[in-house]
Amino acid sequence: MNTCGFLDSAKAESLDAIGEALTENGRVIVTGCLGAEPDYITGAHPKVLAVTGPHQYEQVLDAVHDAVPPAPDPFVDLLPASSVSLTPRHYSYLKISEGCNHKCKFCIIPDMRGKLVSRPAHAVVREAERLVEAGVHELLVISQDTSAYGVDLKHAEDRGHRAHITDLARDLGSLGAPGCGCITSTPTRMCAR
Repeated sequence: MNTCGFLDSAKAESLDAIGEALTENGRVIVTGCLGAEPDYITGAHPKVLAVTGPHQYEQVLDAVHDAVPPAPDPFVDLLPASSVSLTPRHYSYLKISEGCNHKCKFCIIPDMRGKLVSRPAHAVVREAERLVEAGVHELLVISQDTSAYGVDLKHAEDRGHRAHITDLARDLGSLGAPGCGCITSTPTRMCAR
C-alpha cells in the first residue's frame, strides 16, 4: 500500500486505509512517504508485513518476495529466470550505483545521471549470487564513482551486508574459489569461480 505523510489528515487517511486492507486481506506491505516513519505505522498496525520509505523500490520488491516468493513459469514468462545476458557466459557486469556527487568542470555525469544513488549491499550480493549460479566466473563491478559506493547510504548494514566498497569487495570475493585472489580494479573485477 502506497501512503502519504505530508499532512496530518493524509497520515490519518493512510492509517485508515492500512487498517481496511489488513481487515480485508490480512497481509499488507506499506511503502511511500509515511513509510519514512515505520514506528508510527507499526505502532498503529503491528501486523503489517513490512514498511519501506519513499524511493525504496528494491526494498518493496524484497518485502513482496519475502511474503510471496516468485515462482517462474516457463510457459508464461518471456525471459528465463536467470535473465538474458548480453555478455559472454563467463562474465557479467554488476552495477552497484548510479550517478556522482562530484561537480568536476569537465564531466557531465552529475547533470546526466544525477547524484550518487547506491544500491543496497544485500541486493548487489543477491544479484551476484544469481549470476554465479548461472555460470558467471567474472564479475565486473561498475558505477560512475565506484569508490564512493555506499556514501549516500551512510555505509548502512542491511541483511548482514554493509554498503561500503571494501566490505562489498570482500562479500563478492567470498563467492569465488578459496584462495583465488582474482581482484583488480577499473572496472573492479572479481573472480567468482
